[in-house]
Amino acid sequence: MCGRYVLATGAAQLAAAFGAEASVDVRPNWNVPPSTTVPIVLRDGSGSRVLVGAIWGFEAPWSDRGLVINARSETVTEKRMFAALLGRGRCVVPMDGYYEWRRSAGPSAKSKTPFFIRPRAGGPLDVSGTGAALGLHDPATGRMVVLTRSAPPLVSAIHDRMPFFAGADLVEGWLNGGAGPPELAAPPPADDSMAWWEVGSAVNSSRSSGPGLLDPPAAAGLFD
Repeated sequence: MCGRYVLATGAAQLAAAFGAEASVDVRPNWNVPPSTTVPIVLRDGSGSRVLVGAIWGFEAPWSDRGLVINARSETVTEKRMFAALLGRGRCVVPMDGYYEWRRSAGPSAKSKTPFFIRPRAGGPLDVSGTGAALGLHDPATGRMVVLTRSAPPLVSAIHDRMPFFAGADLVEGWLNGGAGPPELAAPPPADDSMAWWEVGSAVNSSRSSGPGLLDPPAAAGLFD
């Protein structure tokens, strides 16, 4: 799943990277939690790409967590709350990378180690490396969810799910409605297309932010 991510790129740069007109201010955030208003890219009524704000997470009173933040790409066409949005609510969620927590084995199984994970291309805070994660936006509520997929083998040692990062061709197909189940069922990316490393425990608090969250702890090894 994806429960926290990084977006440290400004609105003007994002608009240029995604060929969109910006209508929202974007403040750098190195620890974006659910329920936050975040920038997304979608097509407006004229077919042009626009960068707008949306709240991350669908309210779901029937869920134990009360908020649905991800949608599984493998079953998105089967879920009533998501399938209806495939025709009118496709979006892209820009992110520089995301955090995931690996559960420890043995007696301390309840403890978790945080990692930062990103597409390898470009630097984590460079527009050229900004990830384009597919998502679904509900225009009626102004809320969105991030599509997830299975992670490649080495990344899955941290967590078996990851955001559905997409290249320019799939982003275009997704936004114009051309991409569907066959594309969403494609194999996960190769491990060597991703980079990841352990980060400090400060990220555990959603109130923590700043570029220092991406620094590995002193004893951590770099895994990319």
